[in-house]
Amino acid sequence: HKRLLDRFKPSKALRSWNGTCELLRRGVSAASPVAWFERESDPGLMQNYYLCEYVPAEFTARDMVGAFAAGQTSFAGVPEDEAYRQLAAYLLRMHGGGILFRDLSGGNILIHPGAAGKLVFSLIDTGRIRVFQKPLPLGARFADLVRICNKMHLAGRAKFLSIYLGALKLKLQWWQQWRFVAYDFKVAAKRRVGRKAWKQLFSRPGR
Repeated sequence: HKRLLDRFKPSKALRSWNGTCELLRRGVSAASPVAWFERESDPGLMQNYYLCEYVPAEFTARDMVGAFAAGQTSFAGVPEDEAYRQLAAYLLRMHGGGILFRDLSGGNILIHPGAAGKLVFSLIDTGRIRVFQKPLPLGARFADLVRICNKMHLAGRAKFLSIYLGALKLKLQWWQQWRFVAYDFKVAAKRRVGRKAWKQLFSRPGR
């Protein structure tokens, strides 16, 4: 289906190059681009490659929110509230710069512990980015945040969203939370009946 839907788009490698360049242009840390390659006469655009610099990250945001969900009160020496505050500041910079990431899962946010209790964030897998010339509206920001919030425990999610929206001088309204609940339900349903579930079913011993 991607051969059909992406037929008139740039290759994924070129989109990744462009997305990363846009992040860096707007002061958002990302793995620096090195090169992109496309095979000539490849109408399906399936044989293309994007190369970026290695990021010496020790963790991902998935590790961080997972640690807090498991009951830890700090991560890499940084207290929970402060870690959420630093992550929120990083994402606020991106959204304020007009970047809609569209795949903001925890595994795509790399983390390296810096000096003086600072967490250094860096984005990878930038091929789905959309760029706008003004800060994103709240609805677009929520469309990005549902993915990273999906792995947070409820108390942690409330803290993170309170910090993020507080920087915009806003408060999370009860009706806005349904967007996150709906995404949680979508992910849970996908795991039960989606491709991964079928794969697990037929990979069981004796099948």
